[in-house]
Amino acid sequence: MDADSLAAYAAAEELGLLNLRVTAAQSWDRESGWDQLTGFIDLRDQHSSSLIDAGTLKILQDGVMETFTVALLQPCLTPDAGRGISMFDQDSLNRIITAADVAGFQLHFHVIGDDAVWQSRDALEQALGARTNPCPAHFCQTRPDRQG
Repeated sequence: MDADSLAAYAAAEELGLLNLRVTAAQSWDRESGWDQLTGFIDLRDQHSSSLIDAGTLKILQDGVMETFTVALLQPCLTPDAGRGISMFDQDSLNRIITAADVAGFQLHFHVIGDDAVWQSRDALEQALGARTNPCPAHFCQTRPDRQG
């Protein structure tokens, strides 16, 4: 969720028009660099209230099945037999997750493929002392031998 959307929810709350609780997930943009974390913190602190929780950070770690961009451990049955796309390499993902955890964000992961699931899980393990309540979402591919 962006700054304008959060401001709209805050304005609705101020006018007494917001009659539900909102959990707003701010999305990490892989092209925007580290400065965005400060912006996420500022937006969270500015807009969080009794009805608005802006303390969730969404990480998109892979794409979708339909465009063959889902991150897989094994090649899929496509013309190029690809393994899809991981949006962040493991080291970058580890650093993002650790920094978001230290900043007190809940983490929401867009992970569909089994490789993306395990990359995200490994990043969570690297964030020692994690205080987050992670929310993996959308995963469709897992392997029985990597459950745990």
